Amino acid sequence: MRRDQPIRGLVTSESVDAEDRARLIHGARGLGVELIDHPASDNAQMAAALDAVPEAEVMLADFLPDASAEAATTGLSHAFGLVALSDDMSAEVREAAGRRVRDLRWIQLAAVGVNQEVGSFVWRDAPHVQVTTASGLPSLAMAQYVVAAILNHAHGFGRLGHYREVRDWSVRREFQTEVLLGRTLGLLGYGGTGQRTAHIAHALGMRVIAVRRSGAGQSPARYRLPAIEAIEQGRHPAEVWGIEALDQLLQASDYLACTLPLTRETRGLIGARELALLRPGAFVINVSRGPIFDEIALIEALRAGRLAGAALDVFATEPLPADSALWEMSNVLLSPHASGTHDHVSEYTADLFLANLVRYMAGDALLNLADRDRGY
Repeated sequence: MRRDQPIRGLVTSESVDAEDRARLIHGARGLGVELIDHPASDNAQMAAALDAVPEAEVMLADFLPDASAEAATTGLSHAFGLVALSDDMSAEVREAAGRRVRDLRWIQLAAVGVNQEVGSFVWRDAPHVQVTTASGLPSLAMAQYVVAAILNHAHGFGRLGHYREVRDWSVRREFQTEVLLGRTLGLLGYGGTGQRTAHIAHALGMRVIAVRRSGAGQSPARYRLPAIEAIEQGRHPAEVWGIEALDQLLQASDYLACTLPLTRETRGLIGARELALLRPGAFVINVSRGPIFDEIALIEALRAGRLAGAALDVFATEPLPADSALWEMSNVLLSPHASGTHDHVSEYTADLFLANLVRYMAGDALLNLADRDRGY
């Protein structure tokens, strides 16, 4: 890492607004880093930014640089599927890509997941570039989404449209609230979103159980929003088990919420067998990645009445095709992969980048460092 000359960096992320961009540039200057504002929404613009500042060492970006300026952009808001790997790039293209990212040492992504980036040149062929994610930033919004879906189902708010149509109290008997006290919420994953969800659900009187990957060694340090730290002091309210206890969790769950990253191990994790283990009338919520569920099996379980309903923010194919059977199911809430979108994205992203920039300049381990072997 060079320290004999000023460090330069790029801000290509369009997730950060003009005000926070100015704050980033000012804050970085105080750390001895010159940030150049060069927004990029596709690979051609990303290549132009890197060519304009070839000595860039750090970067805040919405997606990772690919080998070719013509490559399909992986940073689009709906491109959350696994990117197909391309091994047919020429030696000339590979060499040019290597030169373009030669001086890069760290890229902070504004995205939480990296499964959509595994086909990019930086992820596959530039291990010298550390990649950090925005893990933890959308946890407040996503946890609110999960709990809102639980409350919507428990109170039957979907029936309010019928009440408005009839304009008569004759439908009052339909409004029998399901008391959540004593109900069990099963969480697939127990990162920032799972932990925030657990605190809220526990406050509603629910039992919370969670499974997460175990036996994989020490996890890297994660960024936690100061606002969350302030309200989540003390012991976590969930019972946390290893992923080997998945069947037990499913059998105990009245509500099942998925917050897992999409990896080779989690793709197709919940299929027909797993859905059949859920308690009769269970309600499923997915705010992570669609391919973690076998979507056909999920639709069949909903049609058969084994599940009371679902709230789905993510899907096997995104955007959700217009002919998907899910559109016709009145007991399924659908949203366009937006559970983590909120009104503080720009502010939180800038805060995280600055916090990591301080650590980078001090030579400390970066927060939210993505693991190329684990895939998140």
